[in-house]
Amino acid sequence: PTERDWRCVFYVLNCEVVTFKAALQNEKTKLDWTVLCDQEVDYFVVERSIDGVNFSQADMIPGRPVINAAESYSATDEVGLVTADIIYYRLKTVSRNGKIKLSNILVLHLNKKTATEIQVLPNPVKSRLQLIINSDMNAIAQVYIIDGTGKVVQKCTENVLQGSNTFIYSQTDNLQAGTYYMRVNTGVKVFTKKFSVIK
Repeated sequence: PTERDWRCVFYVLNCEVVTFKAALQNEKTKLDWTVLCDQEVDYFVVERSIDGVNFSQADMIPGRPVINAAESYSATDEVGLVTADIIYYRLKTVSRNGKIKLSNILVLHLNKKTATEIQVLPNPVKSRLQLIINSDMNAIAQVYIIDGTGKVVQKCTENVLQGSNTFIYSQTDNLQAGTYYMRVNTGVKVFTKKFSVIK
């Protein structure tokens, strides 16, 4: 595979959630997502769960009449009264013709971290990859996926907020099976996690 920027390469599957991200700050979850659709979206529903099974509506965002072009959206969820250590989010996309599509489930840890660390979920990865960054400061992070030979095969730049940040990427389903390394460079610290891709 050749090196590519995740923001420049998209794959259309009716209405594809290209990225889905969440960051916890001051008892609020900031959610951002980018979609690429070949039909108009009526609205998005952000759904929240504390057990990963039973979901309820946290917010509803109107869609824009844009097709075959990447569109970015955002929402905010108040979580100050949530007593669980983990919140699960998913995105429901409802098209103009009534079709519904659910995103992968995004996991956000509410427990406060005193040091920066990263996690890659699931491991091994079969299609979509989830990156969790618990950061002790705001940072612009350079995120790289490196194959077993040391070659950078995918990269992107993320705005990381102090607290828990979760990013879902759909483009990792194009990686070949094998061993990879996730490297995150915050400008101050560099973190590396080993993970595997299976098909």
